[in-house]
Amino acid sequence: MKGIIKIILGVFGLLILCVLVSNIYIYTTTKPYIYESVTEAPVAQTALVLGAAVLADGSLSPIFTDRADMAIGLYQAGKVTKILVSRDNSTIEYNEVNPVRLYLMDKGVPDKDIFLDYAGFDTYSSMYRARDIFSVSSILICTQSFHLPRSVFIARQLGIEAYGVNADVGHMLFRNNIREIFANEKAVLNLAFNRQPKFLGDKISITDDTEKEVTKTELIRVGSPQAGQVISSPVTVTGQARGSWFFEASFPLVVVDWDGLIIGTGFATADGDWMTEEFVPFTGTVSYDLATSTPYRRGAIILKKDNPSGLPENDDAVEIPIEFGEEKPSGPTSILPFESGVQGVVLRGPICPVIQNPPQPECDDQPFVTTVQVIEKNSSRSSLFASVETDKEGNYKVMLPPGEYRLQALGGQPFPTCAWEEITVESDKLLIKNLSCDTGIR
Repeated sequence: MKGIIKIILGVFGLLILCVLVSNIYIYTTTKPYIYESVTEAPVAQTALVLGAAVLADGSLSPIFTDRADMAIGLYQAGKVTKILVSRDNSTIEYNEVNPVRLYLMDKGVPDKDIFLDYAGFDTYSSMYRARDIFSVSSILICTQSFHLPRSVFIARQLGIEAYGVNADVGHMLFRNNIREIFANEKAVLNLAFNRQPKFLGDKISITDDTEKEVTKTELIRVGSPQAGQVISSPVTVTGQARGSWFFEASFPLVVVDWDGLIIGTGFATADGDWMTEEFVPFTGTVSYDLATSTPYRRGAIILKKDNPSGLPENDDAVEIPIEFGEEKPSGPTSILPFESGVQGVVLRGPICPVIQNPPQPECDDQPFVTTVQVIEKNSSRSSLFASVETDKEGNYKVMLPPGEYRLQALGGQPFPTCAWEEITVESDKLLIKNLSCDTGIR
């Protein structure tokens, strides 16, 4: 027993020693590259603002504000010509980079000199992507003193000529320094094993403003809308994409506002056989709801590659910058005045792997919360006519003009799978059509 205790204590002591040595090494080797003011800082290609918390009202936290203010000071002093903001935009509800963009612009930094990295999920990823995605060769890192040694260490180990500029203005907590002790160990392991960031993607050279709009002409070619075009809701998106961009003849469309928040979603559908590696024409329509209070009329339409696998390495997208026009009141062309349409329930099943005898209520098909797509069956373009979300009970309802349509509830990845259903909508009648999705359970 004593022998085991000695081994445990020995291992624990060795770990403590490794932590101590690595932290001392990081702090001592990066000290010459850390500066206390704008005046002392050298000239570099860009300032890198590492993200921090965004408050519930959309404003920057004090720590984030201090970092942004330091970058503004460097830009105004001519120390840098570009500002790269890097951090987390992984969900609709949480977005670190777009609020700071608005803050920078409000302080007089031109939009053309602001670059946003939406996938800098941690300090290591931010540095890695600054080098490999934005082609950064030299940076001034804007963050607090507790964070600077690790940031500079990672960047220099990745081959970037990196310097740190202290953004301390009193908003410091003791726990920040404690956290850095262990974060330094993670940085060493990331570098030792050459960890790849969750997302990489196409290069966006920070030295060339024209490359901020990334095109993927060998995968997808957008005909309309063009970059910078003024649009109104609903907007029609057309172009060509290789068959691999589609899944089940469609791919998602997303409209985002100036803050990067999603204000509309829809789907583009193939105008022909999508089971090919050749280019296939597509058409899609997406409606959006832009807040009337927004002072900014710019946004983007994102054409996302359909990725049924859910694997990050299979994600891809094209972003088209656009301007929002003044919204017009909906007229007679809206589909809402029609008294005809279709409604029903979307169910998924089987729930149990074998048929129960007698039947068990818990094995009955269950409501499926999803999106129902409606496509005009006899349209020459076979375009998406409408889409609607089900409620929590799986109920859906779409008002449509008379005609023939195809319905499909969107499935999962890879299950459940939902089949297309053909319907005929008659004038002034509401058709009942329940949809089923197969869970794959047998």
